[in-house]
Amino acid sequence: MKWTEMTIYTSKEGIELVSGILLSMGVDGFIVNDPDDLKLFAEENSDMWDLMDEDLYASFDMEPNVKVYLEDTNEGKLLAINLLNEISKLREQNKDNIYGRLEIAQDLIKEQDWANNWKAFFRPFDVGKNLAVCPSWETYDNTDGRIVLSIDPGNSFGSGLHETTRLCLMALEEYVEKGKSVIDVGCGSGILSVAAAKLGSDNVIGIDIDRSAVETSKQCAVQNGVEDKIEVYCGDLTEMIKEPADIVVGNLFAGIIVRMLADIARVLKDDGILITSGIVTDSLDDVLEGYKKYNLEIITTRSIGDWHVVIGKKNK
Repeated sequence: MKWTEMTIYTSKEGIELVSGILLSMGVDGFIVNDPDDLKLFAEENSDMWDLMDEDLYASFDMEPNVKVYLEDTNEGKLLAINLLNEISKLREQNKDNIYGRLEIAQDLIKEQDWANNWKAFFRPFDVGKNLAVCPSWETYDNTDGRIVLSIDPGNSFGSGLHETTRLCLMALEEYVEKGKSVIDVGCGSGILSVAAAKLGSDNVIGIDIDRSAVETSKQCAVQNGVEDKIEVYCGDLTEMIKEPADIVVGNLFAGIIVRMLADIARVLKDDGILITSGIVTDSLDDVLEGYKKYNLEIITTRSIGDWHVVIGKKNK
């Protein structure tokens, strides 16, 4: 399989907009490259600096960008044309250059090359009080007795490196317990579903509109030995989920969260916990207002850098 790698050069402020465009097109197999994220990751894992690839440090000075991988098929080429058109429209609105130069570089690559592009940046690391994330090709010296999440994202979003994923993992660590059911909206790589299962939930449902994400999530569940606790569906939340859950987690983007809150509230039990992330500072108020609109009490908001998680509870 060959892929077209499209790199959209933007700014920190433009990352959410570009990602939102991709999601609205039904594409969630993309990678966000923000040098500030990589710097923060390196600072938080300074004890492992000698294990990190030199390319990671070279990336500290890179221009923020979003990489998307589209199959080299007629369908993929149509998506590429649509993406070029959407970015062109955004460029016309970008009079003050807030969203960067919005230029797109294209390259045709093999699947193996794609897979290796990001492996150099992915090493085992700890999250929260009791979790650790370890790529499948690495080993983790578990001297602290942490719950280890083995992850191989494939072509789906969610390695655990990004602040939004870490914020969700820490929130799940706090609220998931045995007997609690969990719905993972936009499950991506499956890391949050697997975390919920390993933290004690015997009833986890992951859902995503991207079939490749669904397959990756299923593989992730098997890889972590929790496939008996997780069901993964491809499709729309409204159509696929009928029974409400104790906890709903969505590592999405602010605009997607706001649009989906009515459906999310429907699949959340009374007194259930809602965890949403992928929210930049400029969009936080929109999400908070959405929570209030659908009778979701805001318990707390937390942040890492410019990214936020909102944790709420559904009132009776």
